[in-house]
Amino acid sequence: MNDKRRQKGEKTKQAILAATEKILMQKGGNCLSTRAIAKKAGISQSSLYHHFDTIDDVLFSCMQNIAKKRLLLYEKKKFNRLEDFFLSLLDQNLATPQIWQDVMFSFKEKAQKDEKLHEKILGLGQEHLRMFKSSIRSIVGTEIDEDRLDLGIFALSVFIDGFMFHNHFFKKQTIFENQYDKAKDVIRLFCNYIVIIDQPKN
Repeated sequence: MNDKRRQKGEKTKQAILAATEKILMQKGGNCLSTRAIAKKAGISQSSLYHHFDTIDDVLFSCMQNIAKKRLLLYEKKKFNRLEDFFLSLLDQNLATPQIWQDVMFSFKEKAQKDEKLHEKILGLGQEHLRMFKSSIRSIVGTEIDEDRLDLGIFALSVFIDGFMFHNHFFKKQTIFENQYDKAKDVIRLFCNYIVIIDQPKN
C-alpha cells in the first residue's frame, strides 16, 4: 500500500514539473502560477502544495531535472577523448532553451538574499561538480592533478557561460559567423591545459 501511494505521489510530482515546463516554454514565466500549474497538471492546488511549499520549490525541482539530465550524460562515460566530452557539454548547454537560462539566472539573484535557497543551489552545484570530475577522470585517468583540474573546470565553466550569452546576444550578426568553430578551438586549449590527451584511451 505504501509503495502504491509513493508511486502515485511521484507520478503527481512529475506531472507538476511537466506542467511547469510546458507553461514556461509556451507562455513564459509571467504566466506561471500555482493555479496555472495545477490546472495544466490536472490536479488541485492543494495537491500541488502537498508536494511543494512554494512556486520557487517547483522551479528549483525543474532546475534539478535539467541538472540530472546532464549528470546522466556524465554517468554514461561513453567518451574516449576529453575534447568530445567537453564539446557534448557545449552542445547540451546551447540546446537549453533561453527561458530556462533566464530562470536559472533569476534563481542566482534570489539566492543572494535567501540563505536556504543559496544552500540548495550550492548543494546542486557540488553534486554536479563531483560527477563532472568523475567523468573527466574516467577519460584521462585518476592521476590528474586536483588543482589543475579545479582551475580547468572553473575556466571551462566561465567560458561556456560566456559563449552561451555571446551566442544568444549576437545570434543574427554575420560578423560573428563561425563562432562555434572558434569555441571548439578554445575547448581544445582547455583539454591541453588539463591534460595532454591526443590519443583515445586504451
